Amino acid sequence: MKKYEWLEQETKDEDIHVNLSSYYERIKDDPHWLNKILDNWSSVESYVNTLYVLKFVKRMTNAEIRKYTNHIGFPDLYKRLGWYYNSFDLSECENLFKQELTRLQGILAKYRKDRYCSNPEIAKQYDMTISSKQQLRDATMKRFNVQNIEELFYLLHYLSKENDLTTGEIALLYDCTTDYVADLLKKCHLSESRIEARRKIIRNKRGNYTQATISRKKKSSIESIEQGVTGSNMEVVLRRLIDSLLGTYLDINEYICLVCLSTTSIIPPMEIDIPIIIMNKSNNYCYKYAVELDGEIWHTSDDSEENSDIKKENQIKEIDWKLIRIRLSSESSSKSSKIISIIESAANELCQIIQNDISNENEKWITKSLYI
Repeated sequence: MKKYEWLEQETKDEDIHVNLSSYYERIKDDPHWLNKILDNWSSVESYVNTLYVLKFVKRMTNAEIRKYTNHIGFPDLYKRLGWYYNSFDLSECENLFKQELTRLQGILAKYRKDRYCSNPEIAKQYDMTISSKQQLRDATMKRFNVQNIEELFYLLHYLSKENDLTTGEIALLYDCTTDYVADLLKKCHLSESRIEARRKIIRNKRGNYTQATISRKKKSSIESIEQGVTGSNMEVVLRRLIDSLLGTYLDINEYICLVCLSTTSIIPPMEIDIPIIIMNKSNNYCYKYAVELDGEIWHTSDDSEENSDIKKENQIKEIDWKLIRIRLSSESSSKSSKIISIIESAANELCQIIQNDISNENEKWITKSLYI
């Protein structure tokens, strides 16, 4: 039985309303990718169809897919198909993918190897990679269309140093994984520190800061969960996840996203667990959300607490903030082994609500609840 045969059986052909043949062929034209898929799936068609149904029919977020498949790396499968944008519209994903690929191909078209061969500083840096020559051999022949290690080094130097492309952008340009590119850069002594990579994205005014730091923030937050934090500390972890995720749902070139500490200055003397303020840079309009955490894992459950929640909700309505309640069931709170995916799912769902609200400005609501 293939690893994902159970998932293929749950995605029916009648759910596929578009022609996906171009994606089938794209996979079949890459032997390495093809072999990897056939190790886990019954066919290329079932692989693409399943991913399509999960994202564009069932409209699952990355957190939901991780929870549904019990595999933290599952959403990465979308990257090779160009579906990793925060959209549930296939056409929009295709357009964004084509625009980005066209931009990167324009940079590559300007590459001239001769310029690098005559630069003594770059040549000196190349000499450091000689020890890695055997390890780099396979990459030089096919994927990067170069004849030897020297050509590969100059090409990577041009892309990563002169044009400040990130590992993700180089991976997109050559249809490979980010880890693969990062390994090549490391062997060529061209890798960068996390701070340098962050500055590169900000300097070039593309992508967003959150995309460069989200893995680090999520990793440290998840480590906190694994170490057994509960209650108010769990609230801190959720806040950090929301802060790191919002920039992937909203364009930070258009919006300022503020995820605040609990404060008594909004509805004194009561606190809002997680106040969120989103400001549109073009017109300074602010969207204001009060996130409240319900359930034993966050707060004790008694009559006085319930009365306090009702009073707080009324006060939030009076100041025209939108209330989002995250209700953690007793069943979920008892599943300590799955608490990571539960908290991630809550953060993603909340960000999706905010994104939808800002996209549909005419939608009127006061309170929404997430049940996890």
